[in-house]
Amino acid sequence: MPLSDTGIIVGIDPGTKRIGYGVIVPDKKGFRFIDAGLLIPLIPKILDKKTLFSKIHASLQNIAIAHSPILIAIERIYFGHNISSALSVSEIRGALSFMAQQFDILIIDVHPTNVKQVICGYGHADKTAVRKMVFQLITGIPKSLTSRDAIDALAIAMTGYYSFRGNAIIDKARKSGTTDTG
Repeated sequence: MPLSDTGIIVGIDPGTKRIGYGVIVPDKKGFRFIDAGLLIPLIPKILDKKTLFSKIHASLQNIAIAHSPILIAIERIYFGHNISSALSVSEIRGALSFMAQQFDILIIDVHPTNVKQVICGYGHADKTAVRKMVFQLITGIPKSLTSRDAIDALAIAMTGYYSFRGNAIIDKARKSGTTDTG
């Protein structure tokens, strides 16, 4: 199945300060850039959750209406030393997942290590290497795109696509009885 056998994919890089998004579509040569930016450019610490989730919902709704994605890939949380930040990002991820389901869009979680593995071929690549590869792997990205969160979201979208494709291939093999469990 060629890359173009699927539709538009959105990647989301959730964070406590900014939420990046990237929109791509697979084509015969790889991936083509559609859109990228920040769902919310800067999340003030004083913003209450109801207002934050309302802003996220409105932004995600605009993307869903404008692009009609079939898949949203959301990066999983990396639990570092700051538990408070991890919990905040977890709440944002939950809100994003819930809202995507309201728009009947398939959701897939991707781990940060998987993003690095898919994009760079090495699960411990640094973010600079990932961002450089994104510009090489996706055609049509404007040079003016400098938001690290948006560029990371494009990488998440690509990883989501390959995870989705891999799961679809495995499911198809299971249904046909050709999987090797050995």
